[in-house]
Amino acid sequence: FLGDRCIHGRSRTRNCGRCLEVCPFGAVQSKARSISINHYLCQGCGGCALVCPTEAIRRVQPSTEELLNMLSDKLKNRSEGDGYPPVLVISGGETPDGNSRVGAGEKTADGTGRLEVEQIGHVGLELLLAAVAAGAGGVVVVCGPQDPPTIRKAVERQVRMAGAIVQGFGMPEDKIRFAVVPPENSDIPYAGFPAVGPAALPGDCSLPVFSPVPDRRTLIRLETEHLADR
Repeated sequence: FLGDRCIHGRSRTRNCGRCLEVCPFGAVQSKARSISINHYLCQGCGGCALVCPTEAIRRVQPSTEELLNMLSDKLKNRSEGDGYPPVLVISGGETPDGNSRVGAGEKTADGTGRLEVEQIGHVGLELLLAAVAAGAGGVVVVCGPQDPPTIRKAVERQVRMAGAIVQGFGMPEDKIRFAVVPPENSDIPYAGFPAVGPAALPGDCSLPVFSPVPDRRTLIRLETEHLADR
């Protein structure tokens, strides 16, 4: 937590409290017009870092570099001759087909690539844009009943922002999609993952190497510039 970046309590007319609203565990608290994080209550969901507009709260583990490397390696090593580039399904828990703990980046018989993160709240705009740049034919971010509603809403907002950005490059907005898998006793049917056409990027898709990995805002800008150049 970088207190000098936090804008909570700076204004008496319009106070920022996004981290307070998103935390499902009550770990983020406001004391004397300052943000305080109770590390005994924190479960590492990443929601506060995901919604903070000034990056006053940053996720330490897993690092952004670690997530980007895992994503890039798995998509780069996809086999050729499979038709369309794989649809990358990102989830934070049990997958819709009932397979629990599918290995990160494991490729299934239908050509769908699976990337499992520790918490779905770790999936931000920078990871979604990186997946497109690294050659994913489409991205589906899957939330389940185990994910708190505030986290699901925050992740869905990241997906909508990513969709607006890729649409600006002439790609279909639904190239990046959000899906909620209903609980087993729900009457809501789940239709599975939609088919996605080939990547709109010409030539070999690759994610540029950022070393060291910059802050989220800079990283998103660099990724967007990279996609625009392609």
